[in-house]
Amino acid sequence: MPLISVAISVVLGGVVLWFARRRGGPFGAANTVTFVRLILIAPLIALLAEPPSAALAWLAIAIASLVLVLDGVDGWVARRLGAATEFGARFDMETDALLILVSSALCFHYDKAGAWILIAGLMRYAFVGLGRVWPWMSAPLPASRRRQIVCVVQIVTLLVCLAPPVARPWSFAAGGVGLGALGWSFAIDVRWLASRAGPAAVAQASTAMRDWLFLALALFFLNFAVTFHNVWPTPWITMWPEVSIEIAVLLLALALCARLFGKIPSRLSTVLAIVLTLMTIGRYAEVTTPALYGRAVNLYWDAQYLPNVAAMLVEVASPVLLAAIVVAFFAGLAAIFMLLRVALARVVASLEHRSGRRAIGGLALVLVAAFAVGHTRLPLRTLQYFSLPVTRTYWQQGEFIAAAFAEANDPQRVPNGTPLGDYPLPNLDGTDVVLHFVESYGATAFDVPEIAAVVEPGRAELAAALEASGREVVSAFVTSPTFGGTSWLAHSSFMTGLDIRSNGTYNLLLTQNRATLAKRFKELGYRAVALLPGLRTEWPEGAFYGFDDIYGARALDYDGPEFGWWRIPDQYSLARLAALEMDAPHTPLFVFFATISTHMPFNPVPPYQPDWRRLLSADPYDKDRLEAASLGLGDWTNLRPAYAATLAYTFKYVAGFLRAHADTNLVWIMIGDHQPAANVTGEGARWDVPVHVITNDGVIAAALIERGFTPGLTPAPMPLSPMYELPALLLETFGGH
Repeated sequence: MPLISVAISVVLGGVVLWFARRRGGPFGAANTVTFVRLILIAPLIALLAEPPSAALAWLAIAIASLVLVLDGVDGWVARRLGAATEFGARFDMETDALLILVSSALCFHYDKAGAWILIAGLMRYAFVGLGRVWPWMSAPLPASRRRQIVCVVQIVTLLVCLAPPVARPWSFAAGGVGLGALGWSFAIDVRWLASRAGPAAVAQASTAMRDWLFLALALFFLNFAVTFHNVWPTPWITMWPEVSIEIAVLLLALALCARLFGKIPSRLSTVLAIVLTLMTIGRYAEVTTPALYGRAVNLYWDAQYLPNVAAMLVEVASPVLLAAIVVAFFAGLAAIFMLLRVALARVVASLEHRSGRRAIGGLALVLVAAFAVGHTRLPLRTLQYFSLPVTRTYWQQGEFIAAAFAEANDPQRVPNGTPLGDYPLPNLDGTDVVLHFVESYGATAFDVPEIAAVVEPGRAELAAALEASGREVVSAFVTSPTFGGTSWLAHSSFMTGLDIRSNGTYNLLLTQNRATLAKRFKELGYRAVALLPGLRTEWPEGAFYGFDDIYGARALDYDGPEFGWWRIPDQYSLARLAALEMDAPHTPLFVFFATISTHMPFNPVPPYQPDWRRLLSADPYDKDRLEAASLGLGDWTNLRPAYAATLAYTFKYVAGFLRAHADTNLVWIMIGDHQPAANVTGEGARWDVPVHVITNDGVIAAALIERGFTPGLTPAPMPLSPMYELPALLLETFGGH
């Protein structure tokens, strides 16, 4: 900071001394005091390059207060010595203006007020600039005590706004009071000048002001279209005080084009509007996907699931609503394009005039220079005021596509090894094993108090059922390979013991002959079945995993009331499986059960049916309970209550099933596939998921506790391992190793 302060002092001092030399005559004592004030502002400017801290804020307030006090000293000296001059008055006024500009910038830098606070610092310079355009605005103003008082009020309110103890909204209020007073004072002066300029001059100025206002709105919209941020955790957007380097470069290029070639063709404006529309779409995907799903957008893979999303909408939405969504989508795109086209037309029209070219080109040049300086080794953190370029988003998508093609042609991307072993599992002794993958069951069910409070009664009911049936449960967290979706990555990682983290690796895995849990259990005499109530099409993965039978939606033959897009309640699926495979004497079973009732959007939540036999009948639920479920569709902007309710439902039906099968020897592995989307978890959530192992055998429970599991249904906070390492650990435990 000292080096920057010295450099700024040299520049400011040099400019003032150059003007003083041109004026001629002695500099004088009063101007010397003002010069000291100007030099003291240099460290305030340097503070804009430093990270905000309370100590630096107090330092800025102390320096600015000294500059303010000296403002009274230089005027007193000038009057005392009879040395008041036009140069001195202008020098004093511009020093005050610079102090206000820097102080407002510090308030914005310290996040004490929004970008609107900068208006206070720019108002004086806008007034002077307008005087260059309309001579009547530069006419001399009569002396006024009001201006002096308002200047002091403005500076004091900015320093109050900057003070560390003054937090929002009080800092907003302080800044707003000062800005209001300054705007009122300028309005009085402009009105006085206009009253003496004549109607024709004022009318001309009004027209020009309207044109400049429309240009400012056009520039604002162009910048906003590629710098907006997400309103977490919704699909809505909000303005952010950032600048787009791409818009700055575009404006500079248009200004140069207008200067060199004259009129810019309208066809070019149309093409640019199309490009900017695509950039707006890319920006929306970039800022919204992490807020909703907790990961970056990957258009290569995500776009492949758009038909599934469309099919879900067709299934669950009314034709009128679906038509409204389609019309709104295309109308929105058209509106964005038209607004961008109109904004570009306004910019192009302004570039036809010399003043417009100078203003737009100068602004763009300053922004490009600030962006370039931010990439140098100079201690100027100008990049914090720039939004991440949207072109970077599309470049990243290109890298994703290249990586996907590289994966598709590189079999070595799939990890080597056979981590599932080939040894017997004597501790199981023919016990049925249920691998219960609970969709979206993540650490959020424990970490977020409002969710945990709803889920806890369900967990307590399961704990009571386990105690009543003489079973034990141990728990842990493991780290999932995915977040907010792509469950198949978690399924394949667990079923193979391999670290499968991308769709490309997953697709390659399916082309290879690898050991899986289903195959391992079949080698030991088990029958391997998959229970997939959400499956409506062919599932080639079944052959890869080696299942003997796959019970999809059609095979489950559900005729009861439908619950949203996923139709079949998980409790019914489990009851149907028991009737088909478990209730009669049978070969030991390995069951892979992937649930759907806890799938996004979590609504409507099926009611729990205590009568498991009735669940398989043509009348599975009472009418009033169905009506209550249909009414509880919840708020799509706050999915946490519905998410928590589906987990409570899950624990409830598992408890009911285990009570109904109290005499059945089971090993039940209940595990989440991934965390729910980020609009449920909150920002920065971990990727951990719970796993509960329920068993009749105390030896297995004790062995798992020795390996890091915790007794009961509440895991220890830290994850035990990545998910792909868990199956080997379980098999070693079942094998007595």
